[in-house]
Amino acid sequence: MLLRLFCFFADQTSIAKPLRVLEQMGMGYLKLGQPTSSLSGGEAQRVKLAKELGQKQKGNMLYVLDEPTTGLSLYDTELLLKLLKQLINSGNSVIVIEHNVEVLKNCDYIIELGPEGGDKGGEVIAMGTPKQLIENPKSKTGRYLV
Repeated sequence: MLLRLFCFFADQTSIAKPLRVLEQMGMGYLKLGQPTSSLSGGEAQRVKLAKELGQKQKGNMLYVLDEPTTGLSLYDTELLLKLLKQLINSGNSVIVIEHNVEVLKNCDYIIELGPEGGDKGGEVIAMGTPKQLIENPKSKTGRYLV
């Protein structure tokens, strides 16, 4: 769907670039004019991310994403990781609040909160690189990063 629109708007980069990024994210199923209220939280974040990536990258920006992989397949998660790496390689910083182990394995630094959720959580129980969390006996996440 979006690929046809990309071809139609190919000479208008301000429209074509974000459409191409959405296609690269595996979101080519979206329809032009689709109401944002019909998108999941993860989809809405990825649409905003596509808009950012479709613009000229200036660097020195901070992006905060909250569970961007919610509802994504492993394939789509890999596509998202590639795009996040593009942001980082352009001189930006990305903070991700995430439970997806595949995303955590790709982080430079992790701050693990716990020991449980809700009222029984909120304390820093481990922090460091994925390798450091694997080696930290207090980390509940480290064993899944192997």
